[in-house]
Amino acid sequence: PPPHAMCPCYCPPPSFLTCEIVRFQVLGYYAHLTTVYLHANQIQDPMAVMALAGLKELRALTMHGNPCEQAENYRVSVLATCPGLKKLDFGSVTIADRERAGRYAESRRHRLNLKLHHDSHNRGPDGDNLKQDHKDS
Repeated sequence: PPPHAMCPCYCPPPSFLTCEIVRFQVLGYYAHLTTVYLHANQIQDPMAVMALAGLKELRALTMHGNPCEQAENYRVSVLATCPGLKKLDFGSVTIADRERAGRYAESRRHRLNLKLHHDSHNRGPDGDNLKQDHKDS
């Protein structure tokens, strides 16, 4: 059970969350969150947003003011991971945003499939890597 469920004064999970310091793994306990403010948390890794993928009811998210905001494809990556968003960084999500995010997600799936296919063809039946780097002596 989520940590708050152990509290004798248990209340239903919140639909709104604002954080100054985030432990992303905790967000999974709050599956019904609709709004999350994560701005100015010094989040470096743009892939950290993957922790929000399970929040199917998430409609508003702010991550501005984090270093990850400067990453290439930041907006489309967030929207591909959280397709239900209606607002991102206090701006409305447009139809064009959704189309770009859809293309980005498809491209990401395609690259992953290619990598998995490549990796599976370079492994033997026992899982060992068949390709060996040979160095000249």
